[in-house]
Amino acid sequence: HKWLMAPVGTAFLYARPDVQEQLKPSTIGWGLSRETGTSYMHRLFEYLGSRDPSPFAGVGAAVDFQRDIGIDHIAARGRHLSAYLRRALQQRWLDVQFLSAADPALSGSITAFTLPLSDEKNILKMLWDTYRIQIIGGKMKDSNRFRYRISTHYYNTPDDIDRFLDALHEISPSG
Repeated sequence: HKWLMAPVGTAFLYARPDVQEQLKPSTIGWGLSRETGTSYMHRLFEYLGSRDPSPFAGVGAAVDFQRDIGIDHIAARGRHLSAYLRRALQQRWLDVQFLSAADPALSGSITAFTLPLSDEKNILKMLWDTYRIQIIGGKMKDSNRFRYRISTHYYNTPDDIDRFLDALHEISPSG
């Protein structure tokens, strides 16, 4: 739902017909046993118990919204913002190490990096509590490094990125 900008908890899956029989859902609903004109794929993933169907009504509108803006335009903006974030991080912190590829074709709108900051275990909490900025991060497995991941989407702005960087600097100015 996130990249589509659709209601939380909604999604859809497209699978080529030649691979559909290989898919296995984590939950099977009662629709699988019905003999209807719908496809096996449709029956396999529908009716996963009692749910509120109203968020799914917004998925079509989200698809139309993205088509109106243009998928390529949205992707280009995300890549532009990601590149802006990378440059700004490099200018402010010489010891930043990027975990996501520098080539926008390989990383898209996601920027993952490590940065030795003071009080790393509390950075995410402080960003949220003080600035209402939410990012993803955590200690890397089999490493002492702490990683951060920023997703830049169509609705983000360079000002949002600057606000994040200013907040990060205020929280951990010495690095």
